[in-house]
Order: sequence, then C-alpha cells, then structure tokens
Amino acid sequence: MFFPVVLHERLKRVAKQEKKPVTELVQEFVDAGLKTREQPQLENIYAAWKRVCGIATGSEKDLSVRIDELLYGENGAWRGDV
Repeated sequence: MFFPVVLHERLKRVAKQEKKPVTELVQEFVDAGLKTREQPQLENIYAAWKRVCGIATGSEKDLSVRIDELLYGENGAWRGDV
C-alpha cells in the first residue's frame, strides 16, 4: 500500500505511541472502517430477518410435499394470496 508521506509519518507516530507495528495499526483502522461501512447493510439484513420471523406459524405439516402447490397453485404465494 502507498501512503502519502504525511499520513505515513502520522501512522508511525501513533504506532510508536501504542507500541505496535504500523501494519497492525493499519489493519485495526481498516477493520474499524469496514465495520462502520458494513453496519447499515447488516442492519438491513437483521430488519429483513425480523420481518420474516414467525411467518410460518401455521399448522401445516406437509409443506415439503406440497411446495409446488403452495407456491404456484391457484392460490399460491406467487399471487400474494397466502
């Protein structure tokens, strides 16, 4: 990786203060930055999961046998009628 001189000097200074190699410090910064950027996506995934939890609470016992009928039948899920 290439860092401008000023940024590299700042990294070296902080690494020295924390008694860590510059590489470790950069890895920590990158990890923290990625977590910050990924957080909204994770929140969307968790929100979607909460919306679908509990949908299948019916007493259907043979769903795997009737999957085509349930999805594509006259009143199937593809119509939005479930």
